[in-house]
Amino acid sequence: MRGRGFVIFLTIIVTLLSVYFLSFTMVSRNVKEQANAYATDADGNLDYNKRQDFLDSVRYQTVYSPFGAIDYTYEDVQNVELNLGLDLQGGMSVTLEISPVEIIKALSNNSQDPTFLESLEETKNRQAASQLRFVDLFISTFNEMATDGKTLASIFANSRNRDQGITMSSADQEIQELLTREIDEAIDRSYTILETRINRFGTSQPNITLLEGTSRIQIELPGVEDQARVRKLLQGTAKLEFWEVAEINEIITELQAINTLLAEEKQAEQADSDLADALGGGDAGTAPVSDEALADMFSSTEVDTTGGDSISALEDALAGTDSAAVSDSLLATVSDLFLLNVDPQGLGYRVEDTAKINAIFARPDVQNIMPGNIQLLWDVKGRDVEFQDGSSSNIMALTAIRQGPRGEAQLAGDVINSALATFTQNGLPAVQMGMNAEGTRAWRRITTDNVGKRFAIVLDNYVYSAPVINEPIPNGISQISGSFTIDETKDLANVLEAGSLPAPVRIVEEAFVGPTLGSVARSQGINSIVAGLGIVVLFMIFYYATGGLVANIALLFNIFFIFGILAQLGSALTLPGIAGIVLTIGMSIDANVLIFERIREELRNGVNLKAAISEGYKKAFSSILDANVTTFLTAIILFVLGAGPIKGFAVTLMVGIACSFFSAIYITRVIVLWMTRKGDKSKFSFATPFSKNWLANLNIDFLSKRRIAYYFSGGFIAIGIILLSIGGLNFGVDFKGGRSYVLNFNEAVSTTGLEENLDDDFPGASLEVKTFGASNIVKITTTYLVDDESAEADEEVLQALVGGVNDYTGLTYAGPGQSMEGDKWQVASSSKVGATIADDIKRTATQSGIVAIIVIFLYILIRFERWQFSLGSIVALLHDTLVVFSAFAIAKAFGKSFEVDQVFVAAILTIIGYSINDTVVVFDRIRETLGMRSKGDTVQTFNMAINSTINRTLITSVTTLVVVLVLLIFGGEVLRGFSFALLVGILVGTYSSIFIASPVVIDFTSKKIEKKEKEKAKA
Repeated sequence: MRGRGFVIFLTIIVTLLSVYFLSFTMVSRNVKEQANAYATDADGNLDYNKRQDFLDSVRYQTVYSPFGAIDYTYEDVQNVELNLGLDLQGGMSVTLEISPVEIIKALSNNSQDPTFLESLEETKNRQAASQLRFVDLFISTFNEMATDGKTLASIFANSRNRDQGITMSSADQEIQELLTREIDEAIDRSYTILETRINRFGTSQPNITLLEGTSRIQIELPGVEDQARVRKLLQGTAKLEFWEVAEINEIITELQAINTLLAEEKQAEQADSDLADALGGGDAGTAPVSDEALADMFSSTEVDTTGGDSISALEDALAGTDSAAVSDSLLATVSDLFLLNVDPQGLGYRVEDTAKINAIFARPDVQNIMPGNIQLLWDVKGRDVEFQDGSSSNIMALTAIRQGPRGEAQLAGDVINSALATFTQNGLPAVQMGMNAEGTRAWRRITTDNVGKRFAIVLDNYVYSAPVINEPIPNGISQISGSFTIDETKDLANVLEAGSLPAPVRIVEEAFVGPTLGSVARSQGINSIVAGLGIVVLFMIFYYATGGLVANIALLFNIFFIFGILAQLGSALTLPGIAGIVLTIGMSIDANVLIFERIREELRNGVNLKAAISEGYKKAFSSILDANVTTFLTAIILFVLGAGPIKGFAVTLMVGIACSFFSAIYITRVIVLWMTRKGDKSKFSFATPFSKNWLANLNIDFLSKRRIAYYFSGGFIAIGIILLSIGGLNFGVDFKGGRSYVLNFNEAVSTTGLEENLDDDFPGASLEVKTFGASNIVKITTTYLVDDESAEADEEVLQALVGGVNDYTGLTYAGPGQSMEGDKWQVASSSKVGATIADDIKRTATQSGIVAIIVIFLYILIRFERWQFSLGSIVALLHDTLVVFSAFAIAKAFGKSFEVDQVFVAAILTIIGYSINDTVVVFDRIRETLGMRSKGDTVQTFNMAINSTINRTLITSVTTLVVVLVLLIFGGEVLRGFSFALLVGILVGTYSSIFIASPVVIDFTSKKIEKKEKEKAKA
């Protein structure tokens, strides 16, 4: 084998990289176990808020130093570890849509022109059935409705757009470019604002993604339970304000009083004696540090602000003062308020200490000490500070701002009408901003009255900048400079302009999974992998003896590589992703089965062991390549056109196919060649006494039964179509829109009675209530208020559900984070899909199927060079798809209804990939046999090819079928429909490759031969 050294080298490298990247996952798991232990009380109850507090406290601490070379904080580890999807750990996923309507209205200066407003409303109605961007559709609709000769320029030529060059003579193209640009920029600004909010929300590993080509932003928040809080956080309007800064010496008296209060508490509690001794000891009765000493600390310009030790910095600040109260007992007289402060000229704290400071200022007694018009706000980002001892830390500044008489800011951000990233005269990055007439007048007055003072620019209660006003600013144009990078000035300009152009967001899709349900799903996924792997391992050894052992080693490498590569890619492992791994386990043996069957065939023909191995790998390669490429192509289509869990499934499937191809062909060959280096003397076998001649030398006339197969398939599909036309499919909210809830009860609940009772609570809407796995778990799906995507509608639907369930069961609803002990029930998970999203999902699902069929048709045509083969494969794919739909309809008629959702689409495309995999293997042997029997009977040739591959077809199908059966049994209710679709698909895929695809090729090839013979006879 050429390249053996390279294969070994690559295997070692990938293995080491996988070990390295997966090690971060192990470290993260260890930290989370510590957090769980910290947050679990004596009765075993886990406090999720306390758990999150622990994780926040260690976020910036070093938790991993591989080989002692690089220090990784917990945040660094989280960025590299193999993440779990929300369905496996619980949390909330939200898709937000930026409203282009409000942006267009703002650009029109809120025009009240009837044609303009009617066009906007009509565009919203048309958008659901159109592929055009909103702007393009709006312009088309406006021109269609503007029968009085009104132009777009007459609407948008205003003071708001004068700087953009829009006049009464501007063409539609210019207006279109303006609207498109402003909407895109508004989406980018909304993304920036939301990203800042999410990062400050206090959840581990948040994820925010701008969905390219749309006005939508997808956000995932692991571990979140308070859905209402998340909705408020995400849909609240960004609040930009300008506040006067209260310098630290203006509130020093209050800070001293707070320090005294906290220090006296510390004395009463007898602070840690070891640390006190380390600082010089002293008695607990020492008086607090004097007001003069603390005042000196904050007024001195000679204090070394780069000191790394906050206690030493404080000692230096107090050294040499005349106050007799300063003694050796420093620890007992200084509270965390000053002890943790590392900026003697202000308030600045290490990021890891901010939670402690927040807790101090949240105390009612501390709030009573602080002036009523003073509010403390954190900077939006910290600054890295290097101390004299060589250490460094990220420091967050805490700024005091002074409120107006009614608690208002001195200037609101809605006066900003432009902001631009620029440079100062010294070439430093800065931001230039402009204000409207009202803002210009107010800013002139404020800057005149506050020369030499600082003003804070605050967005969503975080300080972005606090520049000093050097001189009065009469024209409303100001420049903000500081320690900015170019990117930071761009971001600051973005958030400054966010207040000038309203861009409301609405939640169009939402999913919530409680931690309990996530834990159950995780256990079910692990059980599926272990059970599927165990069955495959035992079967391979039973059937292929030593060869099976080698295949199992390759399979373990395969699974290890999948997890390692997923970690390297930063992908999240979801429940559909686990399904992809389970499916990969079943399908990964296909390559080895093809190779081993070829080797056994050569051995039966009398070829020696080494030559048989060489020929087996050589002859099987073409089939393996074609089968993997076609399945990989369907995975790419899933990734490109799918969303959410479908993308996770597609990534896992693609990685699994690549890993199985490498491990099955190259790793196994290296091992087999090493184990058979002694040739026929090697004790290496590809068969056991039970399997040695199983299904060998078959001679079944499959094609003579093709008419029977046609009738059987046609009848089955006809029954399915009739049932589909009568009862339809059980579409989930993904396809029809609406809201669904999974409810947990302590005891079994009658779904029939519950549904009848809830009918009155959801008037005029469809309603489905069914058990979801166990009898005490119920899933409720309704289209009530499906067209209203507001937070108020979400709350109204939830309250209607709570009232109906409470009324029927006599139980009490337990909200997020509350215990279910006693007579209570809880929402374990929920999801909402708006009507627009549902339409998009249906459209992309249809596109996925059509694109998959076209791509596979072209690939088969290129590889096999005959259109009959392409036609046979496509007919088989359509046949398999229709049979699966028919099976769902028949199952529903017999009382077993499986939900059709996005994961079902993944199942259909997976079936397409699996079916073409089977078909390609048969076609490849047919092509080979036709090459050896150029003048033989075509039907006989096809039969020979099918008989020679029947061993491989059945083995692969049976093992994959068993694995999918395991998934159906252990995979949980979420994957039940997916598993059932795969179960039917694998059965029918095996059947169609023999009785549909090949016969179609024969029938159309025979007609071509008959036509040529007739033409020859006439000649």
